[in-house]
Amino acid sequence: MVHSVRCQEDEGDLSSKFKQMVNKFKDLVKGLWEALKEEVKSRSSELGDSWDAFKQEVKARTTDMKDWTKEMFESFKQKMKEWVDESRSASDKEKEDMRRYLERLEMTNEEES
Repeated sequence: MVHSVRCQEDEGDLSSKFKQMVNKFKDLVKGLWEALKEEVKSRSSELGDSWDAFKQEVKARTTDMKDWTKEMFESFKQKMKEWVDESRSASDKEKEDMRRYLERLEMTNEEES
């Protein structure tokens, strides 16, 4: 009789301990999920800032090119592409977006404008 009572108590303890472990696990996963979301937000805003800074830099460098020759402009674009390729902070997708942006840049003659 004593043995069966003790087993019931043990089962009750195990059940409550299991519930405690499950709750701790849920809290741990919830904390990790929140930390991950914050990290992704932080990284995406950093990358967005980098991309915006890159576009502003390109615009600033291409604004006053009236005296540039076509060859100088193409050389500039090539150098910018090399900088993009050498970048360690940008992802492959961002690098590809930057390359496409540079490809679309064209120098027009004043007569064409």
